[in-house]
Amino acid sequence: MMSSDLTNLSKLMSHDKAPPLRNLTLLPLELSPNRDDELLKLTEHRVHTFSHDLVPDYLRTKPEPEVESKMMQMEHKAANLAYETAQKQVAAYMKVVGHVWDIVSKAREEWESEGSRAAQVSTSTLTDTNTLVAAISMGKGLKVYLNALSYKKI
Repeated sequence: MMSSDLTNLSKLMSHDKAPPLRNLTLLPLELSPNRDDELLKLTEHRVHTFSHDLVPDYLRTKPEPEVESKMMQMEHKAANLAYETAQKQVAAYMKVVGHVWDIVSKAREEWESEGSRAAQVSTSTLTDTNTLVAAISMGKGLKVYLNALSYKKI
């Protein structure tokens, strides 16, 4: 519902003098646990309150309950991890990251060197280009070419 309202609003504000909406932040001005008849009318009887409990679901500022419980489990596991074990895991992680960094750096260097070699190889000559331009613009040299074609056919 909010998406369609934003789309309609962006159509209205698409004039040259209106600021682009992507540069603005949309926030509710008032949260209330009480029933709001105006909100009910605006949302076609789908939302009756705009309260603190519902805002995270509507504006997605709070993770899903499953994700939140999984995060809590991970935080609990990290809190119970011994310092030495954590240091070993960090060292192993850094080793893997360093190895991947080396592979990516080598691939990048090879790619850049191939690109510079490809840029150095010339695929045309100035004389051929001038001949083509003269043939297209003034018809120069076409007679010789057509004669050469007719001899090849015979």
